[in-house]
Amino acid sequence: MKVDKQQIEFHEKILFWYTFFMAYPGMLILGQNTSIFFFPVLIYSFYKRFGYIFRLDRLVILFIPYFTIGSILSVVNLYITDADPVSLARANAVLPNYIYWSILILFLVGQRDNIRMEVVGKAIFWGVTASAFHYFILQNTPLLSIPVLRRLTQNAFAFLIIIYSPIAVYYLAKRNPRLGLLFVFILSVLGFLSGSRSASILVLAESFAAYFLINRKTLRYVFLIVLIVGPMLAILNEVGAVESAIETLNPRAHNLLYNTENVIEQDRSYLTRRAMVEKGLKIYEEHPLFGIGLNNFTNYEAELEGNFEGAKYVINKKKINETSSHNSYINLLAEAGLLAFIPFILVILTTIVQLIFRASKLSGEDLSVTLGFLGLLLHFYFINAIVNVFAWFAIGLCIALVNRKNA
Repeated sequence: MKVDKQQIEFHEKILFWYTFFMAYPGMLILGQNTSIFFFPVLIYSFYKRFGYIFRLDRLVILFIPYFTIGSILSVVNLYITDADPVSLARANAVLPNYIYWSILILFLVGQRDNIRMEVVGKAIFWGVTASAFHYFILQNTPLLSIPVLRRLTQNAFAFLIIIYSPIAVYYLAKRNPRLGLLFVFILSVLGFLSGSRSASILVLAESFAAYFLINRKTLRYVFLIVLIVGPMLAILNEVGAVESAIETLNPRAHNLLYNTENVIEQDRSYLTRRAMVEKGLKIYEEHPLFGIGLNNFTNYEAELEGNFEGAKYVINKKKINETSSHNSYINLLAEAGLLAFIPFILVILTTIVQLIFRASKLSGEDLSVTLGFLGLLLHFYFINAIVNVFAWFAIGLCIALVNRKNA
């Protein structure tokens, strides 16, 4: 198919802006993430350039329709069981999102050989930069009153940099290793300052890992830093300076690292997560196939038994049943049941197996995406972020890259 230069430029601009707003969800139009308005144009631009939209020629693709069907059936079941209007309204409100995510993954995998990672990497770098500026500076000014701007929560920002920091680091470091290394340290500090314990640890690990992917020459910088800074940090840690710095940057991360036993037994945030896992499993026992309906976890009353250490601090807490699941896997299992949960897990497991066998064939850019994907999967256990479209974009992008011809 003959494609002119102008059409290619248009296609790549749409890809850039769609990806940018995935990494920068601080702007809403009509209450929706701005990226959704680029999606139809993105599909059209890929079709005009390459002549097709979907290619149903990979094993992982077979599980996506079952995930969609399972999500739909969880809502249909509410009608069959004559659920209350509130439950129905909550489920219907998010069902279109589940359908959209499925289409997005099918599209990305279908276009796997046509995705220019240079464009994606650049968009994510600027998106992460914009999100950091928005979170730490912009939303603390009167400019946040502008109707299209939204407040980024601590969890949303933390999740964003966990997913996308490796891609952003690789993009910059590939072009300028020194600036890339500086960006690693900036992102690591921002991870601690975000207030999230997961971001504090994962962003640091992922960013450095992404930096290692560039080429062997960059290891010289890392070696020199470790050689010089390593002993200094060890000495400072002995006198308590490192611990003091971590406590200043992120008291919650400090408590997790230096008072782990206390966190497990008494930390209210951790214990609430334990209670919500218990609630989710109890819901699964009562509603194994269809769940209780999408978006209804916080709308469902369950009697918590508190079969874990420290349960006494949280299970009798007022409105405990209105608390978020704090766990994407438990949330999906409880709300949509096995009919959606099993296909989702099969998608994830299939992708992980492919990663194991094809990692040596992936480029550094591709591997930076997989780092964010693995961080996402880990963080999914500590936060209910499965309803965020930027998570599904990251999942779909990783699946697409490991299924390329050269992978």
